[in-house]
Amino acid sequence: MNYPLISIMIPTYGQDRYIGQAVASALSQDWPNLEVVITDDASPDATLTRCAPYLMDQRVRYIRRETNLGRVENYRQTLRDARGAWVLNLDGDDYLTNPRFISEAMEVALSDSDIVLVFGAADIAYFDEAPIGRMNERMPPLDQRIMAGEDFLLRHPPFGAISPPHMAAIYHRDTALRCEFYRHDIISSDSESIYRIAVGRKMGLVDSVAGVWRQHDKNASSCASRFHSGEEHGDWLRADSIHEWTRDHGDMTVAELRDLRMKLTAGCAVAGINELRCMGKLYRFPRVIGRVVRTDPKAMPLFAIWMVQKTARFIWRRRKRIPRAIYYRTVNRLSKIGALRRIWQSRVPAGIRRRLAA
Repeated sequence: MNYPLISIMIPTYGQDRYIGQAVASALSQDWPNLEVVITDDASPDATLTRCAPYLMDQRVRYIRRETNLGRVENYRQTLRDARGAWVLNLDGDDYLTNPRFISEAMEVALSDSDIVLVFGAADIAYFDEAPIGRMNERMPPLDQRIMAGEDFLLRHPPFGAISPPHMAAIYHRDTALRCEFYRHDIISSDSESIYRIAVGRKMGLVDSVAGVWRQHDKNASSCASRFHSGEEHGDWLRADSIHEWTRDHGDMTVAELRDLRMKLTAGCAVAGINELRCMGKLYRFPRVIGRVVRTDPKAMPLFAIWMVQKTARFIWRRRKRIPRAIYYRTVNRLSKIGALRRIWQSRVPAGIRRRLAA
């Protein structure tokens, strides 16, 4: 079997508490041709001290920026610093738990020369606690594990049940450079890039957990001070950018492009509502609705469906924490409001409906 060089990129800033675990987990991968590239974005803490024990390993390179470049620019530079044919980005506060993840992903990647991206699942944890959830808990059936990038976008639009986690995605480095990976300085620069790279090419999925995506009060995706309102979540993923790239580089009909535009708009709106909920600012809900109407009014029904699905799952998972009277009142309203009744009955999974009605 051919073993191309794989670069595990570890960009970091101010993460001395976690960086050692990230590097150790990268070095534990059983892929025989591996390099680990740590790029320290001028951290003011003890990052170098924490990394020092690992620098004796010839597979490790440590690069310290002279000045702070910022999160996304450090991503860009790290991609250029890497030497591997394929790369995986592991932020300095995350860590891998499956030592065979790269081997399993590369088995899929090397099975078809058109594949430029392979991703798996990732556990989610807060601070140093045990994982509380999982991204991509249910993968598609085996006959849908390799598909064209355009097909994936239409079947699994952003913010859906299946999406490529940054830390669990291995991608072809030269292709990433050609499609300007990390070109937008936004919170979800990684997601915007990952969805674009497979357009016009193929992507693969592996039913394997890569590691743990750690959430804490200082990482970019959890820092509420970065967000001013949920309506700006439309820029969080740059739905326009993905749509335009697919139009120019993909193979979609006009109807499919229109469908993609609608799903991207609805997905950004759902994510915006979720961010407002986390920030305790749901009173800004109308701004998100206004954003949907201005961007693509036809996305409103899909947005409503997805919101009902997310609300149903949210209520069910937290049913033991909600006072019984409020719980049943909410379920009753959710399932019987006229405009939502058909959506509730036809789109929300029957199992969830039965459990909520019990």
